[in-house]
Amino acid sequence: MYYWERPTHEPSCEATEALDRSGRSGQDVRTDLYAPGYEPAAWIWASGGWRFGVIRARHRYADGATELHVDLAIGMDQFRRVYRWPQPGVLPAHPGRRLTRQPTSSSMPLRHG
Repeated sequence: MYYWERPTHEPSCEATEALDRSGRSGQDVRTDLYAPGYEPAAWIWASGGWRFGVIRARHRYADGATELHVDLAIGMDQFRRVYRWPQPGVLPAHPGRRLTRQPTSSSMPLRHG
């Protein structure tokens, strides 16, 4: 199910960011990257409201964990955050159109915070 418009319900908790990836550096990871204009999107519950976020990358780990790299606007500020998937504070907005790069097994540097 995709939420093309802002959801009307409030989740049970704020969206929580993924922990630092440094402990996962030895694990196999499948990375999907998206080019501008082709990205999927998600609604993120942050700062007391639903925020529209563009998904720039998705990491899927061998242990089944999935993380989404999301560009998020809160007020006039832009943020890049990483969220675990699934969770109540992150809802799919639309699926995007296509992958631009097939999965790799390399780790991608990421700045948290």
